[in-house]
Amino acid sequence: MATKIKPIAKAELTRREVFAQQYVLTQNATQSYLVAYSTEKRPIKDTSAATEGWKLLRNPEILSRCKELRILGHDHLMVSFEETLQEVGSLAMFDPKDMFDDDGNVLPIHEMPIVARKMIHEFEQFRTDSTNEEGDITSSRYDTKIKYGKDKGKYLDMIMKFYNAYELHQKAGSGVIVVQQYCAQDANL
Repeated sequence: MATKIKPIAKAELTRREVFAQQYVLTQNATQSYLVAYSTEKRPIKDTSAATEGWKLLRNPEILSRCKELRILGHDHLMVSFEETLQEVGSLAMFDPKDMFDDDGNVLPIHEMPIVARKMIHEFEQFRTDSTNEEGDITSSRYDTKIKYGKDKGKYLDMIMKFYNAYELHQKAGSGVIVVQQYCAQDANL
């Protein structure tokens, strides 16, 4: 059974423990040092934090604790291989049409398929009001701007690597892919 890291209030931790936890999360020694040691009364410059953070990462006790935290965190975040492959596959095959209804209107976010929601990078709604001659609002129109910023090619590349497709292609020799098409006319020859 995986052990979970329990969050502890910063005041209850030693500064070294705060540094180790922050470093495992951010992989940034300067920022981790600032979080652990800098206060309003005693601010620390970035250059000093960088030097001191680097020194702490040479301390065997700190290194050991960081390794321990990584293992605990890794066990906590583990998902099965099958779940990962399924997730990558669904993201690779994502079709932006899944974000719209049959009339071309953007679906409300709660009606979109999960994979469509996962692909959304930015979601913004705009309101345009129509007014009469007196300046009263007669109607409002809402437009939605959606950016889906995740790279499908990256997910396809992961699948190709999983199935070893690149290596099989290179073993074929020339690096040229030949595609043969078969049609009914060929059968009569």
